[in-house]
Amino acid sequence: MASEDRRPYSFICSENGQTERGLTMLLPLRSAPTSITLPAAAGLIAVPGGLLIAAGLCTRVAALVCSAEMAMAWSALNLGDAAILFCVVFFYLVFAGPGPWSLDAVWSST
Repeated sequence: MASEDRRPYSFICSENGQTERGLTMLLPLRSAPTSITLPAAAGLIAVPGGLLIAAGLCTRVAALVCSAEMAMAWSALNLGDAAILFCVVFFYLVFAGPGPWSLDAVWSST
């Protein structure tokens, strides 16, 4: 898998963060996590992380954070097989890097 394949996964992750995890309802943070705050916090990580990975900006850091978030989503939020797929793909991008068609590559060449 080439590192240019990051865009479909990152857009899907960002869209999942907006809809399924309840980013539309803003966080009424309390002292302990509830059934609303965990999905909302996961959405707050998935949306900017997915957009950063899609643009190729700070790809390795964003992929590491999104990979850890997907691992937690699989165990804590029971999101199923898609969370494991995203976890593995984002963990791969930590080591593969952003690729030549990314903002990181453009900025490092100048």
